[in-house]
Amino acid sequence: MPIAVPAARILSRRTHRVPGQLRVTEFFFEVPRNYHDAAAGTLRLFARGVTKHDRGDDDAAAAAADEQRRPWCCYLEGGPGFGNREPQDLPVTHFLLARGYQVLYLDYRGAGLSTPVDTQHLLSLGPPEVQADYLKLFRADNIVRDCEAVRQALLPPPPHEPRDDGAAAPPASSPARRAWSIFGQSFGGFVSLTYLSMHPEGLRESFMTGGLGPLRRTADEVYAQTFRKVVERNAAYYRKFPEDVEAVRRLVTHLESKGAGIDLPDGGKLTPGRLLSVGLAFGAHGGLDMVHALILKMATDLDQFGFLTRASLASVAAHNPFDTNPLYAILHEPLYCYKPGIASNWSAYRVGKMLPQFSWLATEVERAQSNPPAEPSSSSSSSSAAVSALPIRPPQQQQQQQQQQQQHHQHQHQHQHQHQHQQPPASAPSAPAPSPTTQPPAPPPPRRDPPLYFTGEMIFPFHFDTYADLVPLKPAAELLARFAAWPPLYDEARLARNVVPVYAATFVEDMYVDYALARETLAAVGAVRAFETNVLYHNALRCHTDEVMAQLFKLRDDVVD
Repeated sequence: MPIAVPAARILSRRTHRVPGQLRVTEFFFEVPRNYHDAAAGTLRLFARGVTKHDRGDDDAAAAAADEQRRPWCCYLEGGPGFGNREPQDLPVTHFLLARGYQVLYLDYRGAGLSTPVDTQHLLSLGPPEVQADYLKLFRADNIVRDCEAVRQALLPPPPHEPRDDGAAAPPASSPARRAWSIFGQSFGGFVSLTYLSMHPEGLRESFMTGGLGPLRRTADEVYAQTFRKVVERNAAYYRKFPEDVEAVRRLVTHLESKGAGIDLPDGGKLTPGRLLSVGLAFGAHGGLDMVHALILKMATDLDQFGFLTRASLASVAAHNPFDTNPLYAILHEPLYCYKPGIASNWSAYRVGKMLPQFSWLATEVERAQSNPPAEPSSSSSSSSAAVSALPIRPPQQQQQQQQQQQQHHQHQHQHQHQHQHQQPPASAPSAPAPSPTTQPPAPPPPRRDPPLYFTGEMIFPFHFDTYADLVPLKPAAELLARFAAWPPLYDEARLARNVVPVYAATFVEDMYVDYALARETLAAVGAVRAFETNVLYHNALRCHTDEVMAQLFKLRDDVVD
């Protein structure tokens, strides 16, 4: 798995100052597209370096000398497929600078400004087979090689180093002299584990938050766990907002009545499945409220106008930005293909559709695969049928129920037809008149269907039918879903004897990185110290920065008896 990684070529660096005594340098690097094939060409990477600038002057030489004294910490963003925001907008920046680091925010290959994966560019490469081969180069193994290439470019060995006796010494080669720290959030923690497997010699220490990914679990095993947590978060949502049980059903009824879905401002389609995918937010601080605000807005539209306004449709379109970050959708399941011989095969869909709470997944995929249905009538009876057909029963039960209903309606129609055209015999006694004291039959109890459940951090085939920029990439996504010759991502033996200090924050209620699987990883990696809590969620680094960072550095700087 480890191969020789050449230093990246620094194409440019430009520095400016930002209020708050920050000095920001924008780097562009050049690295191989394929580290196993130099003839494959190159990619361009982008990064921002930030350090404290508390000098009263703009002496560039003095500032550079000051930077040389500060150790680098490379921040590894969540994802896959997302770039970094400006350093001044990230609370973790200020904490790390106060601890004496300078921080590098490196956009992963294919994300941010690092030769971003874009639908138009992918289509220009050639047929789906060529697109898929290109996309295979954007997993964590090559991200780690990029990090190593950049580290060597920023921390080159000095040509000569004076010894105590004044004689010339060979080039510095000690890992401690040129190593840097890494800080992995979420998917960045997965990358950190690959880094520790492939190039631990480049690391001084590793921080992780919500990133202790599974080492030896397939996508099927991962989703079997995470769907359980998604069920819990749905239950929490409907406990907090019980009125949304009916609101969500009304919205799904409305979308069902539109056949192939409603056109979104970004060119996509709003279908029941796309709406129910906004549950991806449930695992974050404030996620339940975010989804409720969207449902309330949309339900209010239906109450007032009978249709969804452009503002509501734009809000839905902005929820899961798969169009602008297609790498997230395309490579999400392959990140669990940790060794050769494992294919994802749309794992989340296969696992989810077998669960009663998510049986609507099968209906959604069938709708996407079929021709758009005819526009149904606007009667309330057709609306009720639309909702009944969608959720919570498995597809085979839905079919049986539909057949039974059809037979019942046919029998009822025949009975009415005979009643209308056949006169009773003259000798037939008439029916007795009802007694004045007879009470009418009691009305049936109100229908109490179970709530429709949202999905979490899962990618489904229908996303490649409802997101405009994903539609032309579906053939390549299908090829990647069936691909099984993935290179390994982890070296378990090396991780077991790891000596690089690792400080990890892991969250019991994490909906994205399952806590039980994180505990398995914790036990499998050497030199790990962990802060575990059940009062913070996956995005605590952003929402509760000071609390998380204080605990991590307590692990780093203190002892535990």
